[in-house]
Amino acid sequence: MSLPCRIGLSVPRPSKLTVSFMTVFRYKLPPNYPSRGCVRLSWQRQSFKFSFYSTQSSSLPKEEAFRVTKISTTTGDLETVSLTPSEILHQTSILPRDLVSLALTTNRERQSRRMKTRRPSILRSNLLMESSMRQPPAAILPRKDCILLSFGSIRAVADRKFVYIFDTHKLVSQSFADQLSQLYHQRAVINNVRDEHCQQQRVLEEEENNRNDTACTKPQKVDLPMKDKTNDGRDPHMLPRNAHYNYHEDDEPPELLFLEAVLADTVESSTRRIRIFEPIVDDVLNQIANDDDFSNVVLHQMAPLKDQLQSFDMFVTQAYECLTRLLNDDNEMLKLLLTEQEEARQKNTAVDFERHQHVELLLGVYAQQFRAVQHEANFLLSRIKSKQEFIELELDLYRNRLIRMNVDLAILGVSVGTTTAMAGWFGMNLVNGLESSPTAFAFVTAFSSVSAFCVALYFSRRVSGRAIQQRAKERIDKIRTMTHALSDMTALDHTVKKIVMSGQRMNREEFKRELCLARHSRHISEAEVDLLFEVLNSQDDGFLDHDDFSDQNEEDVKSGCSSR
Repeated sequence: MSLPCRIGLSVPRPSKLTVSFMTVFRYKLPPNYPSRGCVRLSWQRQSFKFSFYSTQSSSLPKEEAFRVTKISTTTGDLETVSLTPSEILHQTSILPRDLVSLALTTNRERQSRRMKTRRPSILRSNLLMESSMRQPPAAILPRKDCILLSFGSIRAVADRKFVYIFDTHKLVSQSFADQLSQLYHQRAVINNVRDEHCQQQRVLEEEENNRNDTACTKPQKVDLPMKDKTNDGRDPHMLPRNAHYNYHEDDEPPELLFLEAVLADTVESSTRRIRIFEPIVDDVLNQIANDDDFSNVVLHQMAPLKDQLQSFDMFVTQAYECLTRLLNDDNEMLKLLLTEQEEARQKNTAVDFERHQHVELLLGVYAQQFRAVQHEANFLLSRIKSKQEFIELELDLYRNRLIRMNVDLAILGVSVGTTTAMAGWFGMNLVNGLESSPTAFAFVTAFSSVSAFCVALYFSRRVSGRAIQQRAKERIDKIRTMTHALSDMTALDHTVKKIVMSGQRMNREEFKRELCLARHSRHISEAEVDLLFEVLNSQDDGFLDHDDFSDQNEEDVKSGCSSR
């Protein structure tokens, strides 16, 4: 074969002459030479040196490989391989755009992120926060022959024969792959035992039919090594004839078994994370409550804790919304039944529409569990937000005290300035006629002191505002009274229900007595009773009865009818 080559020629430096030229020529190469390469011709000691370098590996871009764990749904065999994106598309029959939903990472990317997070600076915390919030949204996407799933830390594609678990360089994904492999292996063992039992049962039935000419003869019971039970709890030996043919119809399809395993693992992980967050939140809030100095480092721990809780709440919300979208689309739930869809295509029929209820039951159970986890995460977030609001109020009060101290110092400075001004007037060494007076010093000193005291008293009254403080104290007392009065709404609801249902009238003392009996603490203050009684007594007659809790709209309707 001939190859176009580029040649460079150079002369040594002592000759003070350098010549370089490029040309293209056809050179016959042996068959064993690579098809792509370059020829180098160099001048060494008055002779040419010819060499050939292959560029086949460097000229073509190399695809990056991802670590994938492949699990057989029939036997549970596990195999870890490295696949390029083109190989993934070929083996899993997914679309190229589905790779975006998977958001695959390689081991090299993971190591580079790990090196970045080792930096002992603020950048490290920012990288950790970004990595925790960079997770792709939860997605369960049914395709024609497979299910694409991105849920939590699990990225997978499942079809009827194999399950492909991606990102198995992560310990969490590898652990889930091992658990799923064991699950399929146990299922295969159970199915093998059932098949053996079915085969033995068929042989016994054939022998029994050959021995007996009458069709009503019952088969003899034979003890078999099969000790298991069917899905409905019945003994396999006591099944009616041909019942064993329905064993596999009652089995869970492999795609739904995989889907349930993913949902169960994610729910358990979320629940464990909530149990981890709870003591951390309690400890931080208790330390803040027992610490008067809000500049402590414990206060700054609330920010990353709140960020992590918000990130976790966002993940749980996305998972719940993903399941909710599937529950609202019956056709999508039918597409998740890959085995039944394939059987229907072979028979040229359609899958029974009612079969979506089986998938709906599975998704609905885990959607409710995600909803419960979401409520717990929101409760922890609300506790942190309430504590932050309380701290803000305390800091405002502390800031007000600092401002008040600055104002007091300013008033003190003005008072001292008044006294020193008088002293300065008499210290100008000018003749004023009071130098020989025996009482002038005492009089001026007393007058300057009284003047300073009057100035300080005047500005203190202008700034302090005792009336303002009194009103603020009253507001705080009312807020505390309202908080304590509404702390036990169950007792208040029970008391109001008793008034409405029994039709009796209660005065203030009776209302207080009933409320005390219904409360857990068996105690209520007079201010709380007055507040509740005045608010609930809409008739202003001094009694609580059914009319105080009747709907205003009904009263308007009745008044309108009576006017007509």
